[in-house]
Amino acid sequence: MIKALRFLQLILLMHIIMSTDCRGFPIEDNRQIESTTKIYMQNSSNFHINDTIWIKGFRSSKNFDTNVKDSVIQNYAPFTNIGISKLITNNSFNLIGAVNKFEIIATQMQSEDFCVNRSIRTQSSINNSNHQFKYEIGLIPKETGDFVFSFDDKFLFQNVDKRQNILTNYPVNDSFKMVWEVCVQTIPRRDISNNDVFIKVN
Repeated sequence: MIKALRFLQLILLMHIIMSTDCRGFPIEDNRQIESTTKIYMQNSSNFHINDTIWIKGFRSSKNFDTNVKDSVIQNYAPFTNIGISKLITNNSFNLIGAVNKFEIIATQMQSEDFCVNRSIRTQSSINNSNHQFKYEIGLIPKETGDFVFSFDDKFLFQNVDKRQNILTNYPVNDSFKMVWEVCVQTIPRRDISNNDVFIKVN
């Protein structure tokens, strides 16, 4: 009987230890769902060298906290990664990194992309008067060609002409429609995404 009681005490003690963190408080799943960033960009016509392509985005500085079931203010400025690639004609791949083909007007951070010249990482600013984070990114092309700007799924485009039919001019011998040049002994590839915006620079 004593052994059984000690066994139950041990189980209870293990349960308490496993349900607390190192400070002795219950572990909480602090999950905040960020608001969607609305993106505005004029892309209804072709650009030219030295034009400034403006990408502007806004989102609420309030996130939804699933623990408290309410909105809370995000206390740090978020950042975003934007892929920048140039389309090329080649049987093996049809995209190369093209960050170096543009002059960038934005507050930039160190890119986390292991592929050179394939993406930029920019930080937003905050407008305290209306509780919004704001992105304002200028891209000035330095050469002609067809390019693609790739965003992640946190962005909602506001009447942006994505011109995704441009990709059909660059077929590649692969099961995927978008294949990048070899990068660190790998070949990045994927299909076209709803967040890919194609542009022409004449």
